[in-house]
Amino acid sequence: MKKLLALLLALLMVFTLCACGKNEDSDKADNGNQGTTVQDDNSVPDGTATNDSSKDDEGKEETIVGKWTGKLDMWGVTEIVLENSDEKLDDALVEAMERLYKGVTVKLTLEFDEAGEVAMTQALSAATEDLVDNIEENPDILVDYLTAMLEAEGVTPEDFAAVEGVSVEDYVEQLCDSDQISSFFGEAEDMTLSLEYKLSGNKLSMVDGSTEEIFTIELDGNEMTFVDYTSSNSALSAEIGAAAFKGMTFKRK
Repeated sequence: MKKLLALLLALLMVFTLCACGKNEDSDKADNGNQGTTVQDDNSVPDGTATNDSSKDDEGKEETIVGKWTGKLDMWGVTEIVLENSDEKLDDALVEAMERLYKGVTVKLTLEFDEAGEVAMTQALSAATEDLVDNIEENPDILVDYLTAMLEAEGVTPEDFAAVEGVSVEDYVEQLCDSDQISSFFGEAEDMTLSLEYKLSGNKLSMVDGSTEEIFTIELDGNEMTFVDYTSSNSALSAEIGAAAFKGMTFKRK
């Protein structure tokens, strides 16, 4: 059980920028330019927007250099992964999973420097804490989840009680009383990815080797919104990324 829970918690780490599997096509060289981003003669310094719509009230070009924070919906990404998985889960398990993860978010920090590099940090440890808080407030969420997961594997609650010596309800209660919920989910460490970026007009490109993620952004002072997303990753990875990032808003600290 712990393995599956830890796997689901790691989905956001697996299916965010450049953590997905690479597109098979990207392994093929293309005129010796694999992994590069083509710029035209009007290219500008990294981090500086060029179109009029990205200028402030005084007509100055806006920059994305600095630290930005936003939140990624954990259930939204998990749902897309489950819908496109070759292995279909029981409806009762999916419903229980939704109750478990709904409302849990992962804080993302994007820190752009002037040299064309961005560090993206995913606060998975804080997401785990939110998940634990939800369960401690309503233990029935975890009871329903574990029951559905057991039944999906052909194990009845009675079988579980016979092996563990306690019912599912008592098992969850013991976890909550002994503050063992966090250890039940395993240790989730924060993850930082280092990427190269280019900003041309309202197109923000983030590159890691042969993988390129392109975001259409809207800048409004210290607020940045991702209004569209494309990726050189596989079709599934691109679909998951679009579901996760489109409409996401970041605020600059």
